[in-house]
Amino acid sequence: MALTTIPASLSATALTLTTAAQPNVTSLGTLTALTIGTAASDTGVDLVLDGNRSTNGSVGDIFWKNNGDSVALIRAMRSGANDAADILFYTQATGGANTERMRIPSAGGLNVTNGSNTNAYIEVAGNNNTPGGTSMLFGQDSGNYGYCWNRANEAVLFGTNGTERMRIDANGNVGIAITPKVTNSTVTGSLNVDEGGILVRNSNQVYFASNMYWDSSDQLKSHSAGYGIALGYIPSDGSYRFYNTTASASGANQNLTLAERVKIDTSGNLSVLSGTFTASNVINIATDGTAQTTTARQWATIKNTGTGTGDYSEMRISNNANDYLILGSIGSNYSNTNWSNSSYLYANRELRIKSNNALRFFSGGMDLNTHDSMVLESTGHLTLKGQIVGGFGGMGTGGTTDWNHSTNARSGMGYTLLLGNASNGPGGTIYYHAVSFEYSSKNGTGNMTQLAIPYNGSQQYIRYRYSGSWSSWSAV
Repeated sequence: MALTTIPASLSATALTLTTAAQPNVTSLGTLTALTIGTAASDTGVDLVLDGNRSTNGSVGDIFWKNNGDSVALIRAMRSGANDAADILFYTQATGGANTERMRIPSAGGLNVTNGSNTNAYIEVAGNNNTPGGTSMLFGQDSGNYGYCWNRANEAVLFGTNGTERMRIDANGNVGIAITPKVTNSTVTGSLNVDEGGILVRNSNQVYFASNMYWDSSDQLKSHSAGYGIALGYIPSDGSYRFYNTTASASGANQNLTLAERVKIDTSGNLSVLSGTFTASNVINIATDGTAQTTTARQWATIKNTGTGTGDYSEMRISNNANDYLILGSIGSNYSNTNWSNSSYLYANRELRIKSNNALRFFSGGMDLNTHDSMVLESTGHLTLKGQIVGGFGGMGTGGTTDWNHSTNARSGMGYTLLLGNASNGPGGTIYYHAVSFEYSSKNGTGNMTQLAIPYNGSQQYIRYRYSGSWSSWSAV
């Protein structure tokens, strides 16, 4: 006989109801199993929780209780009679009310919530990692900070289309679309974007770089064929520096070395540093981005060849026909001894110097009243248009008192006034200016005609030197 009711005095280790479902089944002991359907199969059997609740609010709950207190529940809830229900998950603090922790909205998705001043996380602990220790966290803390946090000592990876696109390695370096994507632990805070980015190294160097990265051995390498460039900021001295890389960079992942080329210090001084380029270190100032060897634009260069047999620095200004003016300085190592330790102004075409005021040439020290010799030399003609004012006559009477001495018998004016009765003079006790005309060589050793022009008299004298021998003086 089938039981339609269960007497209170009836007890059994197992009970099967063969009639329609009972409105209330209570187990006062321990319910170890509840089977709905047949023992063989539960195919097509549903567990229906119908609380017959109102058309909105909770429409069905599953409770977990302990000593009559609800400690957790799953609730289906909708906001209107025709609305689909959300699934809500609750827990309860000791002696407190049920608090929603997680919700699956009817439209899909997953919401994790928590009360005020508390954290709300989704925690994933894979590969035998420890929740609360080496897990992965997604969520928001009590200060409204968002978290995507791998507490294990490994990278966080981001990808699209089945391919990694970005990672943050265990040391905080960020790599975006680059290979390899992990740098050395001594290189912190790097942002590598494709084949460049921002590289922060050892907390005292910041590089805005192209085509380079640091590998796991702290070796600078290339992303692809070719050299890299970088703008660096060095906090230790506040300077900005420009670098390129040196290496036989024939492809990706080749070793590179940073070579400093330009430095701007905190005072704004610009330094171009020595290097190994064939064209030396050149600053191009042009009307556009044309190269140093162009003849199509007006442009200027400043270069320094460094040390060695070609030791010189020069500034060159060129026109659109590649005519140029060069201002340079030559060091002691220059291969041509006639030019070493000198400065020069050089042009490949006619050189014109224009001034709205006096044009003066000085040599020697800073005392503008005493100068060393100045040589104006040309293999062609020297043409002077206008008057020659000043510069003729002796400098005094304190020179070598010998008419044949090289300071007096030279092309042009003798250095000192000479008495007629000085060595090799025309005779007499008055002073004369020594004026010499030299043929061809103009170095004081050639054939020469010498005049003695009186300083305080009227009689002039003349003589000549031919093949090293002087004639006698003759009155003019």
